[in-house]
Amino acid sequence: MVYAGLVGLSLTMIRHRKQLLPGISSLQPGMHWALRVTGWATLLIALDLCIDQHGFGIGLTLWTGLLSAAALLLAMLAVYLPRLALGLTAGVALPLILPPGAAALTHLIPV
Repeated sequence: MVYAGLVGLSLTMIRHRKQLLPGISSLQPGMHWALRVTGWATLLIALDLCIDQHGFGIGLTLWTGLLSAAALLLAMLAVYLPRLALGLTAGVALPLILPPGAAALTHLIPV
């Protein structure tokens, strides 16, 4: 979830959007704000889940570690394999929005 939130936030920045989506130079105004709000909301939901599962001290530490790891992964993939950076986002986000029974079918979706 943290990785998907960071990708959403990075798509709102022109420089990162050119790296990840070379053919798209600008976004519609509504899409810009939707990506920004969704990115921050995803990061906050991930923080809430970490705190709920592990308590405040460990959960906050865990979330900070996940944030650092996801940022490093996104930074490396955006430079060397930008298509894979977006593909991983789909692989992370699809199981979260599918119904519970359909989550077993996500291995059939090519990334």
